[in-house]
Amino acid sequence: AGNYSAEPYTLRIEGADFSLAPILDLVGDRVIGATIPYAMRLSARDPDNPHALVYSASNLPPGASFDPVTRLFEWTPLASQAGEFPGVSFEVSDGSFTDNESITITVVSHNLAPVLEPIGWHQILVEAEFKLHLSASDPNAGDVLSFSADRLPRGATFDAETATFIWTPEANQLGVHSNILFVVSDGERSDFEYVTIEVLDELIPPDPRDIWWNKHFTEAELLDPEISGENADPDGDTMTNGQELEADTNPRDASSLLKIVKLVLQQDGIEIHWIGGIESNQFLEKRVLLNGSELWEIIYSESAPTPLGNAVKDEFTAEDSGYYRIRAERP
Repeated sequence: AGNYSAEPYTLRIEGADFSLAPILDLVGDRVIGATIPYAMRLSARDPDNPHALVYSASNLPPGASFDPVTRLFEWTPLASQAGEFPGVSFEVSDGSFTDNESITITVVSHNLAPVLEPIGWHQILVEAEFKLHLSASDPNAGDVLSFSADRLPRGATFDAETATFIWTPEANQLGVHSNILFVVSDGERSDFEYVTIEVLDELIPPDPRDIWWNKHFTEAELLDPEISGENADPDGDTMTNGQELEADTNPRDASSLLKIVKLVLQQDGIEIHWIGGIESNQFLEKRVLLNGSELWEIIYSESAPTPLGNAVKDEFTAEDSGYYRIRAERP
């Protein structure tokens, strides 16, 4: 039997490192769709240095990016990039130890529908040839588009090669011809519009208000007051369709509105800059006080067609002050 000491003792081992390596959370192979934005964020664990981790990525597909600060991988593959991308590597390090994972990203084709350019409502003259050329776009590069038409009026033709509708209405075809169907297809998905054509014996100049409404809304949207109603605001810029009509701005574009955008103070006055439409008369108005019975005074007016951007200088002394507004009216 040996002799053993009952006293505790300490064992010192120099030059050894017992810290633990970081652990990258499982990423795994990914399957994503072409033309669709994709993102994923890396995460990792380290009981020794949880706040000292550095992330990196390598062998990324063309067009992909990785932000080491946000740990975010982002990529919107092109339609032409469908296929497999092996060996995409992600790594985490605590300065001494690392963990990494290599994955395969598979891009599958995702076919988005083509978009037919709005056609709208048309008025044409009896016994006069009318031509309408269709156009469309497709978010999938390389897709071949084809056009077709159905429910054509008697005597009308549609050339699918040139995407052109041709019609010379006869004297007994006066009136409204509805539900003429035009379609664009990429072979799998399609877009379409039902169109109304009115045949007249003389072309009455259309109401500018009707032109504006038919320019910005499809026939189906014109039936939906939530989109095309006088008080609707489809672009969310706080101007209603009725106000956008008066200003001749675009109700589908929040950056298109009637608005004073800048005031430039000068030694002998102030320069007022504003934006708006082109087919409305514009009035720059001023008043000294906002309360009381004082009326707005027109200090400048511009008749349609007006520039999209304008600027006018209001001369006054240093002691003067005032409030300005820009107003528009249809001719």
